[in-house]
Amino acid sequence: VESLPSRVDDPVNGVWNHEEFVLGTDGTQFHPDVKEDEELKVWLSDILRTIEIVYSKDTEIEGIDLLRFVLSEKVLGVDSAFDQTVNGIGNMTYSQDGVPLMVSKPAFLDADASVHVNITGVTPVYDNHETFIEVEPITGAVMNAAKRLQISFLIGAGNFLTSSIKEDHYMPVVWVEEGGAITPELAEKFKDAIYAAQQIGDVAPIAGAAIGAVLLLTSMFIGIRARKP
Repeated sequence: VESLPSRVDDPVNGVWNHEEFVLGTDGTQFHPDVKEDEELKVWLSDILRTIEIVYSKDTEIEGIDLLRFVLSEKVLGVDSAFDQTVNGIGNMTYSQDGVPLMVSKPAFLDADASVHVNITGVTPVYDNHETFIEVEPITGAVMNAAKRLQISFLIGAGNFLTSSIKEDHYMPVVWVEEGGAITPELAEKFKDAIYAAQQIGDVAPIAGAAIGAVLLLTSMFIGIRARKP
């Protein structure tokens, strides 16, 4: 397990005011036998943090049963460890060389009401703006996912752009979406390998098939249908 250096007296050249361990996966594969009551960990290199995702609901794709996981509320919640003071707004300042950049869900979905007061023309829609990862529970393989993030510039009292503003304002700069889903062809191969062995009811074939499926799915994101925002 690696750890990033802690920020002590230098808020620009350090990272955080604690050791932030690199935990979890890159979000494309988890351990086999994933359960609904688990909190899965993902290392998010964009903000140099390990984040947690939690179960949301059951879904399916191409006839494969999946568990949908979404960001835990605490990821973008108020947290002194990451200098986050407003619900729904993550602080990227210390991972961006001191530039006051903030991260949130697009259109400030789930952000504190105070954030929306000074913003017009931005309407959050859950289905369009929520980040999710859909996991096949037997193998832990990700079959469908969308990472949706918005980057905003913090303008407030004491900001180098202006000293006349008395309250913090978040000016959206860009929002991005990365995602993909398993192709019908790979889905059929997966079902033939996993569900056929499951129907036989023999533990050994299921275990062997699971290993084979994981190896097969390492190339999944080469054959996925990429989604554009």
